[in-house]
Amino acid sequence: MEAFVDFPWSPAGPTGQLAFGEPVEVIRADCLAEVRPALAAVRRAAMAGRYAVGYLSYEAAPAFDPAMRVRAGSRIPLVWFGIHDGPQLRNEIRRPTAYACSAWRSGTNEDRYGASVTRVREAIARGDTYQVNYTMPMHARFAGDPLGAWADLRRAQHHGWFAYLDIGSHAVASVSPELFFTWDGAEVVTRPMKGTRSRSPEPARDATLARQLRTSAKDRAENLMIVDLLRNDVARVSRPGSVQVPALFQIEDYPTVWQMTSTVTGQGRDGLFVDDIIAALFPCGSVTGAPKVRTMELITDVEDRPRGVYCGAVGVVWPGGTAAFNVAIRTLIVDRDAGLARYDVGGGVVWDSDGATEHAEALAKAAVLAQTQRDAGLLETIRVERAVVVLRDRHLDRLAASAAWFGRPFDRSLAARLLDDLAAETGTHAVRCDDPEPGATPADTAALRVRLVLGPDGTLSIDSTALDEPFGMPCAPHTDVARHVALARRPVDSTDPWLRHKTTARTAYERLRREDHGLFDTLLWNERRELTEFTIGNLVLDLGGELVTPPEDCGLLPGTLRAELLECAAAGRPVVERVLTREDLTAAQAIWLVNAVRGWVPVVFLDSGA
Repeated sequence: MEAFVDFPWSPAGPTGQLAFGEPVEVIRADCLAEVRPALAAVRRAAMAGRYAVGYLSYEAAPAFDPAMRVRAGSRIPLVWFGIHDGPQLRNEIRRPTAYACSAWRSGTNEDRYGASVTRVREAIARGDTYQVNYTMPMHARFAGDPLGAWADLRRAQHHGWFAYLDIGSHAVASVSPELFFTWDGAEVVTRPMKGTRSRSPEPARDATLARQLRTSAKDRAENLMIVDLLRNDVARVSRPGSVQVPALFQIEDYPTVWQMTSTVTGQGRDGLFVDDIIAALFPCGSVTGAPKVRTMELITDVEDRPRGVYCGAVGVVWPGGTAAFNVAIRTLIVDRDAGLARYDVGGGVVWDSDGATEHAEALAKAAVLAQTQRDAGLLETIRVERAVVVLRDRHLDRLAASAAWFGRPFDRSLAARLLDDLAAETGTHAVRCDDPEPGATPADTAALRVRLVLGPDGTLSIDSTALDEPFGMPCAPHTDVARHVALARRPVDSTDPWLRHKTTARTAYERLRREDHGLFDTLLWNERRELTEFTIGNLVLDLGGELVTPPEDCGLLPGTLRAELLECAAAGRPVVERVLTREDLTAAQAIWLVNAVRGWVPVVFLDSGA
């Protein structure tokens, strides 16, 4: 058994990164009658100078108010805390090892989700509730080390209230963005989260979505309902007149969604301890809805399984009784005995909610499950030729945009200096990628293929290899024999944001790439059977004298040469964007793979693929 906490708060300072080994004691509650005694035992341990790290499941709620209805049948304890004398030293902390996880499957399809949303709207129309947090589970097979999965999810989530608990039969890997409460001995702080927009890989569209969330009357109304609920809950443990809302309708960025949060605070009354705060606030109103008791009854009717740790709370109580807990959303539960993992998602349903929209919002929150390779480097592959970094500014622009999307620091001036210093070593004769010197031969080029990688912490690395092929042009291909390519056998998801960023994580492309003998590359296509890109370059077709490439919305990497061609004529002909299909391959007078290292590579298809 072990525990890890990575909170952006602690009683002693701004962060609380802690690691714990085997607990000296385990406090647990397996039935409602044991919940309050378990929390009393946590109080005694903290007052004795020990740390308590653990969780309360959503189904523990009736222990604090018997009117709260929940579903029975959870396979894990209602309450579990490990008691520790102190955190581990850095050299004692275990490193995560490998794990494997199958594709995630939703436990609720769009039709069923929509039907439940309709039932909730009917309850709202009757006046039973104002807002309901409706959720659904995602399931996958799991093997290996859950700590490895938590480490990946932490990198994917960027920031939040992260905690990992090994409780024996199960592992709890929480990467929640939402604070339940902090208690520093004087002030209770809560930060309910309500209001969501999906992120877009396109910066302008992404900014528009954030602005839409910030100004949305619907999302503000949802958020305000929960703020009012939390104000009432916090008032139960605060000095009269001390409850405040210092921040309202704040927008926070996460890898796949924008979220709206507000902050509610109160000055704690004399003699207050963490179990008093939990009894007054649990479960957090943002994961129930309002009013809390009636809405929890409705949740029990429309959801067909216990929530477990999901929508409960995970946190730490420090020696002396200060504490911090998250709202256990974005939380992975691994059942070691069954070899299964579960990850629940959901959202607030109000009168004007739409079932399809709510289902899409829930899936957007689950998209972080596909983003667990955040330790991958952001990559630019660049041609350097005779002291010139070909398309230098476009490469730096794209790397800057990806760094912003992934939330990584990026020193553009340092990156430019690394490239320029390397270029200076290759020669002194300048050359433009779209206008090579007449008569140039491979021997004249002195070219390099450069890899510039930006790590998760902002570290830049650069390496290069010799490149013995000239930059191909559309009217003067550097080989008389076109390269052989084929269509992928299965589609890509056009909404996958990873397609818009070039990284060192190439597994998805390697799986799609066909290994037929003699193939140079594979052409990808999306769920709408639209052509997208090659695994190592963009697609350009000559259709009746017009040069055409697929638009970014089809799901592809915005190549730097592609961007240049869309702005500048190629051999006197502009390149334009248009949705392309397989029929266009047959009609094309010429087909090229284009990228910033090889230029224009003529290709022919061996077959029609899938």
